[in-house]
Amino acid sequence: MKLTLATSGLLDPRKLSAWSAERRRAIHAAVAKGMTSGGREVREAARAQMRSAFQVRRASFVASLQAKVFDQKPERLPALWVGSRIPWLGIHTHGGTVAGRMLIPLLPGR
Repeated sequence: MKLTLATSGLLDPRKLSAWSAERRRAIHAAVAKGMTSGGREVREAARAQMRSAFQVRRASFVASLQAKVFDQKPERLPALWVGSRIPWLGIHTHGGTVAGRMLIPLLPGR
């Protein structure tokens, strides 16, 4: 049995420069920059959807929705988090129980 191996693609010595440290830092910075600008758009779209879906009486409710880019670890690609400072806001999406003293109005039409 005769086997022939060839290095091509990412294992090609000419293409290994893509794995250099400065190239990885440049990719990391570009991804973080793209997520920062794209995160603003996602946040504004989610805020607009909150305004239309809920009867918002306080602007701080909509403003609680934030977008944050986690890019402190250079060995991992950045991550975009879109969420709210209100801990119970998304409880209906993943299930859970509300414990403690909390007033959630149950009015008709909501």
